[in-house]
Amino acid sequence: MGGRPTRTRHPTLTGPGPATLDLHGLTYLSSAGTGLVLQAVQHATAHGIRVVLQLAPRSLAARILALTGLDTTLPVITDVAGPD
Repeated sequence: MGGRPTRTRHPTLTGPGPATLDLHGLTYLSSAGTGLVLQAVQHATAHGIRVVLQLAPRSLAARILALTGLDTTLPVITDVAGPD
């Protein structure tokens, strides 16, 4: 059909507390996905928004973040009790 590409607007986050990026349901996390998570966290941080990653314990996503070292630099919650 042609025409202009559509632009997707990013939601505006407001209010108290951190934004939670829930990765519990992931069964696969590629290097591109890992990069996207990092980019999203950096973008949010640049706009004064704290992001917490929520992962299932011993999940593939948790393992990938551990292998890359991002689990030590990004706030990660692996259960409802609180951050690791």
